[in-house]
Amino acid sequence: MYAEEEFLRRKFGEVYESWANKTPAFVPKFSMFKKSSLPFSLKNVLRREYNSFFNLILIITLLRFAALSINLNKLYLDFYWIIIFSLGTLIFMVLKILKKFTKVLNVEGR
Repeated sequence: MYAEEEFLRRKFGEVYESWANKTPAFVPKFSMFKKSSLPFSLKNVLRREYNSFFNLILIITLLRFAALSINLNKLYLDFYWIIIFSLGTLIFMVLKILKKFTKVLNVEGR
């Protein structure tokens, strides 16, 4: 955290200092909340967060696999988790292809 703060001080100088002095480090100050001027865009979320979505599915599947394998003393993953992981992988691949080869997920002004 200290290294990051120092980096931000060097990069942004007085602007960062001003922001840091009025922004709490851990507990948010809800009175300072400002609503975004941009509307919510599901396309933008899908374009930017498909890696996080897949990582979440992967980690939860691996944890489930480990827990079942330890409890049953054999390598095992139940059918529902195989389906969830397969669908998550399919969704990840479709979104990755759409982002890379098309402009379907592009949103103007973002």
